[in-house]
Amino acid sequence: PQHEFDLFALSRSAHQEDQGWVRLPHHVSRVRTAPLWTPEDGTLRGSGERGLLARLVTGGGVSFGRRDRRRFAAHVKALATAICATEDAGPDPAAGAGPGAELFTEGLYGLAELARERGGLHLALRSETTVRIL
Repeated sequence: PQHEFDLFALSRSAHQEDQGWVRLPHHVSRVRTAPLWTPEDGTLRGSGERGLLARLVTGGGVSFGRRDRRRFAAHVKALATAICATEDAGPDPAAGAGPGAELFTEGLYGLAELARERGGLHLALRSETTVRIL
């Protein structure tokens, strides 16, 4: 295959996870999963009331520090800018990826890395910071 893909999958509930995986194409090299629910109650993470403290605390009970908040904001901004950018594709859009594709990749992979390192991305994406950026 010309391209290999890594997939990032989010599950809504235990029921969805229990249904199993679908057969994946051979060019999918890796799948990473993350639940949006908690095993204790089967509900979506972050679906309850959220005060200031709860918005700052990640799913692992660790607060995002100033550096992590800056990284998060930079990655969300890059991703949003790439999605909203209108690029002149020219005569052959498949000829090459423009700066929008680079921003998209930077934002998406940056958020995935931050989620892997610190956790709690589901709460950060619901934060006031994200709303202001968007």
